[in-house]
Amino acid sequence: MVLKKLNNTAYRSFLRTVFFCTAALLLAAGTVSADDMLPSLELDEEDVETVDHDVSDEELRLFGIAVVGFQEIQVQANEYIEAIIDESELSEQRIEELMQLQHMQPGSLEEEASSEELEEFEHTLEEVAAVHEAAQEEMVGFVDELGFELDEFNELAETIQNDPQLLVKLQQMFSE
Repeated sequence: MVLKKLNNTAYRSFLRTVFFCTAALLLAAGTVSADDMLPSLELDEEDVETVDHDVSDEELRLFGIAVVGFQEIQVQANEYIEAIIDESELSEQRIEELMQLQHMQPGSLEEEASSEELEEFEHTLEEVAAVHEAAQEEMVGFVDELGFELDEFNELAETIQNDPQLLVKLQQMFSE
């Protein structure tokens, strides 16, 4: 598995990048406003004038393509997860109840659910985890297809995230 080969720092950095990319795409698409998603994007003129990074237009374009790809992968993964939950012998509500118990009171899960429910719950969670893992592997592969090393891509994401001018430029590139 690709992600299991990554060290924890690279994995966490990649997940932050995916979150940031999704947020950037939502902003560019106008789905949410910068005020709703990233209040720190409110810029003073002096902030914009003092930023100086050497990210090429091509790198920015490829980064934007990755953002779009990530969103498509996530939408598809969500559809698979919905199908898994729909096909489960447990209702969506019961799955949610068991998940809450698992997180809030881990020891009480066996007391609150029958052995059949626990077996189905574990099976459903395993299937959902497999979908998540496959989506993450697909995202890593997509980054590679675009010609980025994972660390390089994460650094580019951090640069864009920390540079309001680049973020605005990225949003403009993909809102046209």
